[in-house]
Amino acid sequence: MVVTLLDPERGRVDAYARSARKSTRRFGGRLELFARGRAMLGSSRGQMPNLTGFERTESLAPADIDWARLCLASTIAELALVASQPEHADPHLHQWACRVLALCDDLPPARFRLASLTIDLGFLHAIGTLPDIDACAHCDGTLSAGAHWSVASEGWRCAACVPSDTAMVTQAALAFVRQLVNDPATARTGFLSRSVGQHLRQQVDELMADVLPKPLQSRAQLIDALAALTP
Repeated sequence: MVVTLLDPERGRVDAYARSARKSTRRFGGRLELFARGRAMLGSSRGQMPNLTGFERTESLAPADIDWARLCLASTIAELALVASQPEHADPHLHQWACRVLALCDDLPPARFRLASLTIDLGFLHAIGTLPDIDACAHCDGTLSAGAHWSVASEGWRCAACVPSDTAMVTQAALAFVRQLVNDPATARTGFLSRSVGQHLRQQVDELMADVLPKPLQSRAQLIDALAALTP
C-alpha cells in the first residue's frame, strides 16, 4: 500500500507501507486517515522509501466521522497534498492543514458551509494567494469603511475606489473574515450574512479555479454533502 505523508520540513512524502493493513507490530493496526504522528522511513531499491513504522500521536478527525465531515476532511487533505511538493518545506501549509482538520470534529451541520469557506480562505492565505484584507488594492488606503472584493480587480477595494452603488462588505464582516483566516475555530461560533457569504464564496471559487491545476476530486462530494444540509 502506498501512503502519502505531509511533513512540515520535507513536504509531501509518498512511501510504500508493506502489509500495512495487517501489521500490528509496525503500524499498530490499519493506518488511519488524517492521523498525525512520527513516521519511520527506510531505504528501498526503488525511488519510493519504505514506511517501516508509524507512531500515531493524535487523530485530527474522529474515527467514526460521518459522510459530510469526511467530505470536509478529504477536501482539506487533497488541498494540502496538491499544494505540497517533495523535499520542499512548507510549515505554513502543514500548520493550516492540522488546524482546519480540527474543525471536522463535532462541527454542527449548520456550520458546514461556513467551515467550507474558512477552509478555502485559509488555504489561499497559506499559499500566499489571498488578497490583503488590511489595505485597498487600488489606493493602499485603509478599509475602515468596508470594502468590496473582486478577483478581477485583484483584491479588496475601499469605498472611495468603487462606484457608489457597489455592494460593500462591512468593517465588522471584514474583521470576522480576518478571524476565520487566522483562527479557523472561529467558524464554530461566528456568523456571516447570507449576502456576504455568497459574495465571498463566489470570489473564492473564482480564485481557487485560478490556483488549482485541476478540480479537486473531493469537491464534488463536498458540494453534494452541503446541498443535502438544511439551508
